[in-house]
Amino acid sequence: MTDNRASVSLFARWGVLFGVFFIMLIAVSLLAGVIGHFNINPRTSGLMVAAVQSIFLFIVPAVVYARVFSHSPWKELDLIRGLELRQILGVALLFFIGLPALNQIISWNEGMTLPGIMRGMEETLREWENQAQKASEMLLDTSSFGGMLCGVLVIGVLTGIAEELFFRGAIQKSMEASGINPYVAIWCAAFIFSTLHFQFYGFIPRLLLGAFFGYLLFWSRSLWVSAFAHALNNSVVVVTAWLTRKDIISTDVEQWGISTGGFPWIALASIVLFLLLAIYGRRLLFYPSLSKIKPLKRNLR
Repeated sequence: MTDNRASVSLFARWGVLFGVFFIMLIAVSLLAGVIGHFNINPRTSGLMVAAVQSIFLFIVPAVVYARVFSHSPWKELDLIRGLELRQILGVALLFFIGLPALNQIISWNEGMTLPGIMRGMEETLREWENQAQKASEMLLDTSSFGGMLCGVLVIGVLTGIAEELFFRGAIQKSMEASGINPYVAIWCAAFIFSTLHFQFYGFIPRLLLGAFFGYLLFWSRSLWVSAFAHALNNSVVVVTAWLTRKDIISTDVEQWGISTGGFPWIALASIVLFLLLAIYGRRLLFYPSLSKIKPLKRNLR
């Protein structure tokens, strides 16, 4: 093990990270098969498989990677700093301001069509999308409070923390540690994050979400900030789906702010306000407290 971070190549880092990832992929496939043999309802089975995937596919590889390349794995993954109240408020504010723009982009991405010569590929991609949609609907299919709470804990909290450990804590930071420009690292990690979800018709909004999480980590130097944002995004979907099934609200969260005809003024206002707040408010909302910046010797801009 070594803490001489810059001397370790990205190839070596990713060799360990993705090596463990593919080993865990085999283990998860076996465990999913075992879970499938139990006489339990499909949603419970799906949540159990989702929990297993989060732990073994994302948490285990990230922790092994950090342990191999650092004497302080929690520092390597930026888990040392906690989550401050101003950061929680900043994440929530940015998320809800940017939600209409994100929903509009989701709508546009879902409506994309490929050239006629790529019809076969488009049919395959649509089939993958339909399968992913059915899986998501099954996981969200509950009208009980306990079922909703389980969804928040697994789909929201556990998945949010696990994916942030892997994509931001390990992939993004390993690129930075290898000397790659941090902004390039943010977008590359976001690209990998979106690609590994295998949903072409949700690729662009997931890419943007991944970049948002990446910037949160870069600004705050706390993985808990990006994990909270990720968990918030997932949990809002779970809770609003539950509220819709209970007839408490009539419109799904993914429809908020979408313009079905004419110019998308709401989305435009959303993205402008989001960018203004992110650019001019990031120091106040997300940067580490002044007393915590000096020991890190990081040049946050």
